[in-house]
Amino acid sequence: MAIVGAGPAGLFTAISLVERGGLEIAILDKGPELAERRCPARENGICVRCRTCALLSGWGGAGAFSDGKLTYSPDTGGLLADVVGHEKLRELMERVDEAYLRFGAPTKLYGTDEDEISDLARRASMAGLRLIPQKVRHMGTDGCARVLRAMRSYLAKRADVRMKTEISDVLVEGGHVVGVRTADGEEIRARYVVLAPVRGGAAWLKQLASRLGIEVSRTPLT
Repeated sequence: MAIVGAGPAGLFTAISLVERGGLEIAILDKGPELAERRCPARENGICVRCRTCALLSGWGGAGAFSDGKLTYSPDTGGLLADVVGHEKLRELMERVDEAYLRFGAPTKLYGTDEDEISDLARRASMAGLRLIPQKVRHMGTDGCARVLRAMRSYLAKRADVRMKTEISDVLVEGGHVVGVRTADGEEIRARYVVLAPVRGGAAWLKQLASRLGIEVSRTPLT
């Protein structure tokens, strides 16, 4: 199985599948390892338009250098609740949060005081507003990096991780996906392919979907 993208979607896909067992898994990403991600603009204030942006691509995806706030609510953040339903989405959020905890996220969870939430919701209603409660786990920038390193160590023993490996195309035979092709021309055959590029690969994914006749739609980014 080939997973394109080493951001959150790709990493959690890999973790779930290696724990289920029965598949040989390759994780492919055009960006570098977390420790090698360097941005000239952050260091000297000048963007030199690197061929592969280290802020957007690489192990951990675009959020690797964020302050690591994990916000859990089925009512905000996109259209996933419309696809899988609120209850299923809550279950998936719990599984994701358990994984983050297992890889070293702090145990403190914000937004759990029901009395305070009720009071804020009442005050918001009086002002003509609607309060959407959200639970938040704050890892911090250093904590985020620590969790990503733990995931890298875990997956290194259970999957073939290939960083700095750009995927140029998906191989299709007889109407079925059979693998991917790298920018260097190598063909990686796989029974299953998951396309989960980090933010740096969004334009590529849109172009690929258009070429393959796959309809795409926009979703809110929050």
